[in-house]
Amino acid sequence: MHQWHGTTIAFDGVVLASDTAITAGNYTRHDALRKIHPVEVDDKRYIFALAGVVAHFEPFIRWYLSGASFTMHRELFAPHIERNEGYIAWAIVCDPKNRIPPQVEEYNSSMPFRVMVRTPCAIGAGQEIAHANLLKGADPVTAVELASLADRSTGGTVEAFDVHDWKWINQSRRVANLRQLRQVSTERYSNGEDA
Repeated sequence: MHQWHGTTIAFDGVVLASDTAITAGNYTRHDALRKIHPVEVDDKRYIFALAGVVAHFEPFIRWYLSGASFTMHRELFAPHIERNEGYIAWAIVCDPKNRIPPQVEEYNSSMPFRVMVRTPCAIGAGQEIAHANLLKGADPVTAVELASLADRSTGGTVEAFDVHDWKWINQSRRVANLRQLRQVSTERYSNGEDA
């Protein structure tokens, strides 16, 4: 079974942008997966942005929303680290009234504690390219598009979400969402053909 991975995600403090491609081995499937997940729980707003092995996306979001327990993180993700099946993710905490700037918390499969990240920032396979372009003044969508020109694991439609207005700026209707993650992460491909 292939492990789907690959991504570039960029954030400037207002707009969060991500590609929609997933990669397995030498094959990249464009417009396959949503990597930005806005979630409202009671009076709180979170945006999750995830790169890495697709099968970890839903467990990460559930882990974070259930309290981000160190013990639970070890149980969920430690077995996968040995097989080099990791993720890197942001949990962006947003103030519904926009009085406080969004707070970017970064986690990865081997790090069950948060690291606060300053904006502008980028994660994923094309993060260096995207981050450099953000620092030169590019908007997040452009930064991800530029990363896709040089990084083979980045591609497809670029989706973007405005965290202040809490709305999609660009949303692809062709990509899988959280409810479809298990189906997408278990599909098998060989040299671009269905197995």
